[in-house]
Amino acid sequence: MRAEDKVEDKSLVPSDPRGVTPGSSSLARRGLNLIQSDRTIRLALKSPQVVFNSLGMTFRLIPAGEFIMGESKSARRCHLPCHRVKISQPFYLGTHLVTQAQWEAVMGSNPSHFQGRPEHPVERVSWNDVQQFLRQLTERENMGPYRLPTEAEWEYACRAGSTPFYSCDEEADQLQDYGWYGGSTESTQPVGQKWPNAWGLHDMWGNVWEWCHDGRRPYTGETVVDPMGPTAAGADRAIRGGSWNSPAHAVRERCGFAPDTRYGHIGFRCVRSVPGKSSGERVMPEG
Repeated sequence: MRAEDKVEDKSLVPSDPRGVTPGSSSLARRGLNLIQSDRTIRLALKSPQVVFNSLGMTFRLIPAGEFIMGESKSARRCHLPCHRVKISQPFYLGTHLVTQAQWEAVMGSNPSHFQGRPEHPVERVSWNDVQQFLRQLTERENMGPYRLPTEAEWEYACRAGSTPFYSCDEEADQLQDYGWYGGSTESTQPVGQKWPNAWGLHDMWGNVWEWCHDGRRPYTGETVVDPMGPTAAGADRAIRGGSWNSPAHAVRERCGFAPDTRYGHIGFRCVRSVPGKSSGERVMPEG
């Protein structure tokens, strides 16, 4: 491991930089979930649970596993039917959205609509723009490849081992403790200001929509392993998680846009390979 690939094994019970304390029962459950999920990750992989790169980007180890993808009660057909998905390889996922400062350090410019806010997520970046960033980040760090999560990996990480989609006690009224969405803000906000999910991932709901590597695939009822949606050149790509201007229910939605789309509410987070794991040698097709 290189000097800049620091490892942190500190307690994972989060501090609250907003000075706002969620309900005590919610806090207790969150601390317990973090402890239990960390134990699972350590036993399963014996790899560092958190690593950093030279830009200070933080990556949490997401274990291989399986989950139920989709929603049984959704009125939108693209969420149906619920089905079992197996994620066969562990991966490191960014604990935070990529910030304006990190984008500018790699690309030399800042395309964001909300300019001059280095700790806010970068936005107004197309899927194609992100591919260039990922290539340059991989070359800069000499560690990778860096890539986007597939839509299945994103939802797996968002659910964080829980059955409910929100993974924060299922109740939408508790979402305000975990995400920035319509009605709670009028712009992006600094990353990591609200509670993380049980796997230590911040802003999985709201702030900005997140590009995925692949497009939205049609769901069937069969169990699938490492599913992949469309990746042909020019194919629409999935975005997940909702944004600062989304209503609460939209943070659950599956949406898709052409890969050259740029909006002030779409950003991304990165995946980094696990050294010594076969996933680290897999290069996702770019279409």
